Amino acid sequence: MNFPPNITALVRFLDAQKIDDSLSVLHTITALSRHLAVQNASYEEIADIVEKSEPLTMDILAAAGGSTRGSSPTVLEALLQLGNTRIKKIVTLHSFRQIHRTFQTKTARDVHRNNVWSFSYSHALLSQRCHDACGNDGDAYLPALLERTGVILFGQFFFDAYSALIASKPDNCNRYDWEMMHLGYNSIEVGARYLEHLKIDDIAARVRAQLKPRSESDEIRYFARHLALAKVPVFFDDVVYDEEIIARVRERLGPEFEEGAVLYLKSAFQNSLAA
Repeated sequence: MNFPPNITALVRFLDAQKIDDSLSVLHTITALSRHLAVQNASYEEIADIVEKSEPLTMDILAAAGGSTRGSSPTVLEALLQLGNTRIKKIVTLHSFRQIHRTFQTKTARDVHRNNVWSFSYSHALLSQRCHDACGNDGDAYLPALLERTGVILFGQFFFDAYSALIASKPDNCNRYDWEMMHLGYNSIEVGARYLEHLKIDDIAARVRAQLKPRSESDEIRYFARHLALAKVPVFFDDVVYDEEIIARVRERLGPEFEEGAVLYLKSAFQNSLAA
């Protein structure tokens, strides 16, 4: 399938499509994260979202001891027992496991999806760890995880055309400039527009700033992206990183941070990879 002629037509096309398992997980992660971020979170609404995904329901119930008790708690009881921090961790691990359970074949399309999600998961974990180490409040995980939403959409609906486009890209041109040259729009803007369609404008703004950081939080995600690329080299965009930004964040984190972050990442993969 060829790409639509402009980004407005593309978003209109995406809005009319049935989402597959990868985007279904994305929707679930987004919805849960938005609800959990509210100060007085409604666990009834969170339970409704969880119950739409049988695998996530099973993970939540198991974490609350449902597999060992004589009578399992309800999803709502399990959520109240676990609390926000534990729920967020379960959703994080679930998102990664579910993608890898879904795309087990070795087709080029599934290899691509696994690579994009593996990199995104690594970037998200490292972003939050960097964010916390810098003493910042808030969520760095979800913006980092969703930075490649546009690439995921391109891979789902235009895989052959997109693969051919990226295969023809010279090494001295980054992915996003090449997309812009040939399509008139790029995957960063497509992802941001799709997230706005999901009513998460704040994250869409941060997705747009992924290569041109506008805030301290943007710079931290930028540094984590650079670090993830070095440690999980499965997603190539040929971006040349601004060494001043990298050095500035590295100095804040200290000389021993990167070694510990890499060990943390290895442990996260070992503990969560179900494939």
